[in-house]
Amino acid sequence: MIILVLFKIKGTIAEKDITISIAPTEHNNDISVEFTNRLVIPESNISEVVDFWDKKLYEVSDLQLNIGDYTFVSKFIVRSLWSNDSDIILGSSWMETLGTFILNTKNKFLTFSHKKKMTMCRTFQ
Repeated sequence: MIILVLFKIKGTIAEKDITISIAPTEHNNDISVEFTNRLVIPESNISEVVDFWDKKLYEVSDLQLNIGDYTFVSKFIVRSLWSNDSDIILGSSWMETLGTFILNTKNKFLTFSHKKKMTMCRTFQ
């Protein structure tokens, strides 16, 4: 499977710095096993799920991701990520929450409206 990463941005979860890959070809939002192990997550927010191939995975719910002034609360699938330099992968399910947005692949930025204010995510690479 080929995973298209448009670009990478910085953010935080539980005041810990993270690297986020924006990957619209992925449906789910994923979080690395390694980063998850550094978080204190209430047991009630962790559940077991089964993927398409009947593989057991864990899902963490109500995780708050911050990108600048923008806050996103969602569930994340815990996986060993294919990219060692990302802690989080935001897929198409995240992009759908944005509504209308501007994606500039040449200059590598994503702009969207959040709480009546424009938010810009720019790559750090």
